[in-house]
Amino acid sequence: MEEGRSGSELHCSSGMKVEWVEIVEPQTRQYMYANLRTGQCAWEPPTGVPVKKTASNQWWELFDTNSQRFYYYNATTMQTVWQKPANCDIIPLAKLQTLKENTELHSNLEHDDECPVFERTMTTKRNTETQTSPKEERRSGSSRSLSHTIFAQNISPESGIVTRRLNSPHTSISRKAYNKSSSSVQVSHGYIAPLVNTVQDMRIYSNRECLPRNVPAMPVASYIPRDDSLEGHSTPLHRPQIVMSTRTASSASTNIMPSIIQSSAGSSSSSLTISSSRLPLDDGATLKKCHNSTSSPKVREFNDATLGASDCWTKESIKQPVSGNMDDKHVKKEAPNMFKVIQSYMGDRKSKTSIDQLALTLCEWGISKEGLADELFCQIMKQLTGNERFDSIRRGWELLAIFLSFFSPSNSEIAQKLTEFIEANSDRLLDMPEVPVSHYAIQCSRRLVRLSATRPKPSLSLIQESRVHIFNPPQFCTPLEELMEMQAEKYPERILPWLETTLIDLILSADGQHTEGVFRVPADPDHVHTARLRLDRGLIPVVRDAHVPAALLKLWLRSLPEPLLPDAFYLRCLAVCDQPEEACRIAELLPAVNRLVLAKLLELLQLLAEEETVKYTKMDVCNLAMVMAPNVLRCGSDDPRVIFDNARREMTFLKTLILHYDTSFIRSVS
Repeated sequence: MEEGRSGSELHCSSGMKVEWVEIVEPQTRQYMYANLRTGQCAWEPPTGVPVKKTASNQWWELFDTNSQRFYYYNATTMQTVWQKPANCDIIPLAKLQTLKENTELHSNLEHDDECPVFERTMTTKRNTETQTSPKEERRSGSSRSLSHTIFAQNISPESGIVTRRLNSPHTSISRKAYNKSSSSVQVSHGYIAPLVNTVQDMRIYSNRECLPRNVPAMPVASYIPRDDSLEGHSTPLHRPQIVMSTRTASSASTNIMPSIIQSSAGSSSSSLTISSSRLPLDDGATLKKCHNSTSSPKVREFNDATLGASDCWTKESIKQPVSGNMDDKHVKKEAPNMFKVIQSYMGDRKSKTSIDQLALTLCEWGISKEGLADELFCQIMKQLTGNERFDSIRRGWELLAIFLSFFSPSNSEIAQKLTEFIEANSDRLLDMPEVPVSHYAIQCSRRLVRLSATRPKPSLSLIQESRVHIFNPPQFCTPLEELMEMQAEKYPERILPWLETTLIDLILSADGQHTEGVFRVPADPDHVHTARLRLDRGLIPVVRDAHVPAALLKLWLRSLPEPLLPDAFYLRCLAVCDQPEEACRIAELLPAVNRLVLAKLLELLQLLAEEETVKYTKMDVCNLAMVMAPNVLRCGSDDPRVIFDNARREMTFLKTLILHYDTSFIRSVS
C-alpha cells in the first residue's frame, strides 16, 4: 500500500513541487496558508508561487509526547487516527515545529542583547497564539502583504491551534484594555513580544475576547484535565486538557482544541501556552478523577484556586458544609440532607421522589435561609466539578439554572465563585457533544444578572416552567436587546420583536377594531395563561377574543426589565408632554429597538383611535393613552401623590405621540 505523501514531496496539479499549502484552521473553519519549509503562515495566499489546495485527503502529522507516537488529523472530516493514512497528502506539522524552534532560538540568541530584560524574560512565555495561525488580525484589502505575516509559533501540544484573532465585538473586556495589550506586540529580528503580560490577561483574552459568537463549536467527547502526574501514562484522549507544564521549548506534540496552560512557578523552561489533546482514543488511558473538569479549561483554573482537590464530584455523603460555614448550626445540620437531595436530582443517588418535587424541596431550603442558599450553590459546584457522568452533568446544570430562577447567593465571595464558575463554562467551543454545557452556563449567567428584589415563590409549575425556559427562553420578562438576539437565529430578517408583531396581528385578526373596551376590559385569565405559554415557546396561539392578545401586549410591555421609554427619558417626557415637536423628538432619540417597538405600538393605537373604530370600541385617544401609558412609562417614586400627578402627564405625553408621531415608516417593517 502506498504511504501518504509527506509535506516536502507535495506537488500541485501541474506536477510542480510546492512549499505553500492551503489548510483549514479547525476552529474558525477559515482557510489559511503555511510554508512547509519555513513554517511561515498567512491568512492570504502568497502571490507568484504555487499553492497546494486543501482537500479531503489532506492529513496533519502531529506528535503526542505522552505516548511518544505520531498521530494524524484530517481537518475536513475532523477525524483523528494513530496509523498513518495511505494515498493522501501528509502535512508534517510536528517536524515543522523543530525547524521553527531552532530558527527562533538562534534568532533570539543573536538579538538577546537588543531586547529589554523584561522582554527577554517573557520570550519563553510568548505562545499565547500559536501553531498554524498568524498572530496579526486578518485584514481585508490589498495593503496586507506577505512581509507582514507572522511565523507559526510552537507547534506542540502546549501550543495547539489558534482559536481566534482578537476581534470579537462582544467581549467583556474593554477596547482600551485590548489596545493596551495588543500594542505590545512587536515583530522584529524574529522576536514576537507577548500579547498579554500576565497569566490573568491570558485567561481573559483566550476565553472571551477571542471567541466570536458566530463560530460553531467543535465536537469534543469529554473534558478531562491532566497534570504532570499523568505524564507517564499514554493518554490519547479526545478531549481538552489543562496541564501544569514544565516542558522545554523543544517538546513537539500537537493538539487541536485550545486550552490555557499555566506554567509551574520557578521553572525557567516552562512556557505559558495554549493546549488541548484531541488525540485518538486509547483503551489504556488512565485518569486521575479529582483533576477532571466538566467543561472548559478555566474550570480547572477555578477549581484549583477556590475549591481544592478534595472538592470534586463524589457519590458519597458529606459530613460538614461544603461552604465551610461551621458557625451556623442550622446550615451544619441541613447540609448533609441537602447534599443527598442534590445527588438524587442529579441521578447520583437512588430516589423514588420525582425530580420536580426534589427541586421544589431544594428551592424551599434556598429561600428559607441565606446560609442554606449559599451552601446549595457550593454543593452544586462541587458536584459539577470532575463529574464524568453526562446525565449527571446535564441535571446538575439544569438544577443550577432552576436555583437562579428563585434565589441567588448572599455571600459576596460565594457569588464571585459562582460567577467565575459559570463564566468558565460558557465557552461553547469546549462543549461535549453529549451535554451543551455552555448553553446552560449562559442561561445561568443571564438569570444571575437579572437580580430582582421580588422573585417568585417556587412551585411545581414554576419549576417546570423554569426548566423549559433553559432551552426555550421566555418571550416575556426578557430585555429587548436579548429578545432580538434570541430571535435572530430563527427570524434573521426581522428587526421588530416577533412577539409584538404577533400580538398586534392577533388583535386585528380577532376583530379588535370592533371589540368594545379593547385594552380596557380584562380577558379570561385561563385563556391569557394558555396563550402566554404557547407564545413563550414560539408558538402562535389560537385566539378568538381580542381581549386576550390585548392583555398580553400590555403584560409584555409592563414586564420588560427596562421600560420601553427608559428611565433616563422619563423626566424629559413629562416636561414636554403637551409639546408635539419635542415629544416626537424624544421618540426619535430612543435606542433603535425601542424606537421601532414604540412606533409599531403607536401605529396600532392610531388605527384604533380613528373615529370609525371608536364607534365600536368606545375607546378614544384619551382612553387608549390612559390604559397604555403605565405600560410604557414607569414612575420611580413610591409617593402616591407623585405617582398620581405624574400619571396625568404620562397620559398626556402618550396622547401627544398618538396624535402627532409619524408612523408611516413602520408599515413596511416586520
